[in-house]
Amino acid sequence: MSNLPRRLLAAASLLSLVAPVVRAQDANVGWTITTKITSDSGNGAPPFMMLMKQQFQGGKFRMEMDSSTLPTAQAVKGTYSIFDLHDSVMTNVLPSMHIATKMPYSFLSSAMHMSMPAPHFAMDSVVDLGPGGTILGHDTRHYRRMVEGTLEYTLGKRTCTRPISQVGEYWIAPDLHVEEESAAAMKAVGGMGGFDPSTGAAGTRGKLPPGTSLRAIVKSTEKGPDGAARVVTSSVEYLTLAHEKIDDVAFQAPLDYTVQDMGQMMAMMPPGMLDSTMAAAAERTLHLSCADAGKP
Repeated sequence: MSNLPRRLLAAASLLSLVAPVVRAQDANVGWTITTKITSDSGNGAPPFMMLMKQQFQGGKFRMEMDSSTLPTAQAVKGTYSIFDLHDSVMTNVLPSMHIATKMPYSFLSSAMHMSMPAPHFAMDSVVDLGPGGTILGHDTRHYRRMVEGTLEYTLGKRTCTRPISQVGEYWIAPDLHVEEESAAAMKAVGGMGGFDPSTGAAGTRGKLPPGTSLRAIVKSTEKGPDGAARVVTSSVEYLTLAHEKIDDVAFQAPLDYTVQDMGQMMAMMPPGMLDSTMAAAAERTLHLSCADAGKP
């Protein structure tokens, strides 16, 4: 079975650590961020690479992902999600089908909420390696973080545990801060997407200092299906970072698209059917996160 879904989860965890530090700023001025996410499973499979564009302004958040390495790359090309934090509605826009689907957060069962894993570390140390050079016009400092222990994943009433052994390199810009709505927007995505960036990669920022990590490279030692150790290398790097007014049209579905209200459709489902579907998806997610799932 392909380990791509697990690599996506690992990339999400790493992305959470480089999520911007929060500072309240002008809500009428937004941020546009483009990041490159890579992951090499260490088993000879082709590396995974994805570009992610994020925009947030005035309580609205847009996220667009593009990866030519995904099997469904052509079908989902140009697809993006919009989150309105005021009315708690998520809109998925699918240009290839000329449609948009809308869904309130409330229809996502609590069984599908998976926060960042709880860390149980025997070792968590940070070394200051000195100046890290200038990235996107910001001076950075280079840090190395070493972690050994376990991560406990919880999704609904189920848990599972997996060992963790990581060495991470981080280039942090201490002067760089992004407005408060970025944290709220990313946390909203985390509630549905399987990670909560407010807690950072591996469940916590640990002893890493405040600031925005403009580049991160993490090597994780894992065991493959055959029990042999392998090193998985993941990275996240900021490619662009702009603080400017964003046109409201960026947070809307095109007017000529067919809009499907998934909330109305789900409300018509037989009682319990949605919860059972979500529970099955939760079980699958746990198996992707750990070697085996724990008992309720």
